[in-house]
Amino acid sequence: MSAKTKTQTQTAQGGKGPGQGAEDKSNLPRTLQGQDMNSISEILDMFKPMIAQALPNTISPNRIIQVVTTMVNQNPDLKKCTVPSLLGAIMESAILGLDPTPALGHCTFIPRRNKKTGNIEAQFFIEYQGYIQLARRTGEVSNVRARVVHENDHFDVEFGLEEKLEHKPKFGANRGKPVHVYAVWDLTNGSKYFDVLDKQDVERAKKSSQAAAAGQSPWTTDEDAMWRKTAVRATRKYVPMSVEVQQAFAADQSVISPEAFKPGGELDFSQVETEEAEGLSGGEAPEGEGTQAGSQTHPEQKPGGGEESQAKTSSGQGKAGAQPDTRFAIEDFRAWLGRAGITEDEALAQAGATNLDNYAGDFKKLKADLKKLYEVTVD
Repeated sequence: MSAKTKTQTQTAQGGKGPGQGAEDKSNLPRTLQGQDMNSISEILDMFKPMIAQALPNTISPNRIIQVVTTMVNQNPDLKKCTVPSLLGAIMESAILGLDPTPALGHCTFIPRRNKKTGNIEAQFFIEYQGYIQLARRTGEVSNVRARVVHENDHFDVEFGLEEKLEHKPKFGANRGKPVHVYAVWDLTNGSKYFDVLDKQDVERAKKSSQAAAAGQSPWTTDEDAMWRKTAVRATRKYVPMSVEVQQAFAADQSVISPEAFKPGGELDFSQVETEEAEGLSGGEAPEGEGTQAGSQTHPEQKPGGGEESQAKTSSGQGKAGAQPDTRFAIEDFRAWLGRAGITEDEALAQAGATNLDNYAGDFKKLKADLKKLYEVTVD
């Protein structure tokens, strides 16, 4: 029975129609599977006041509901997602002021299967242009851009006292395969920062991304943009970031429920879902970035370092099969890394280890050291 038919039946029996009372929300379908476009719009309309409260004045709640309704109606897998996870993704996009219109490339929702519950949930996913928008709001960054280098391009980079970056693309069909990607940050104080990632760095990031396992992931629909996003994420640690952008990194690629939002729109990260998930194709997504934001490989040095000082990825980023340290569970530590936007490679570099699963040190101390090093306050 569609939501429209349900509400018509309730009204005929003396109940209230959509948006007329909070009790209607208790009758929400678990997912939107089988609902038509009008029914999807009616269901989302019940939450318009909550969405409107989170949105900036420049975006209309009616428009967001219309965009999401169309997006869900055109994607059968999104219809299978739980309604709370869809609402959480909508709320996060609203709070961050990121428009989910596909053509803008700000953010999207990716269907992911929760391996513990078996439910399909909507994962909030910030795209390349979304990070550009957020970075420009910091007040410290005037611009950030990333470019993909192909094998037939002219590309020259030098690090040291006199740093140099020169890229002359060979336009046309004969550019060759992508081999590098770089991000350049222009700061409001006039300084610049750039760094370069090679193909292996990007492939490691892709392999560790649960989003890459999804059938309609940006990794498959717009890989060029994902190379750029990887470069922006990889270099973010070395430029000033506002609290808003830090929170965005922590929420990226997570499943968020409406209950995770505190009054005023602040996100309670203890309620953010970082469970293991898998792609809807049935293939298990690797551990690593997953629903834990900020776990892509990037340089370990402070500004001025280069490609040669990229952190080496640990050889054991599989499931946490080792016995957890009694002082702090490995699983909890990995979840905290995701909330803090710190990669596993960064944690390993600080610990002087090569494999987190076999790390015999004190996780509580390592967490404290990382909080101090990266100036994060997330617990």
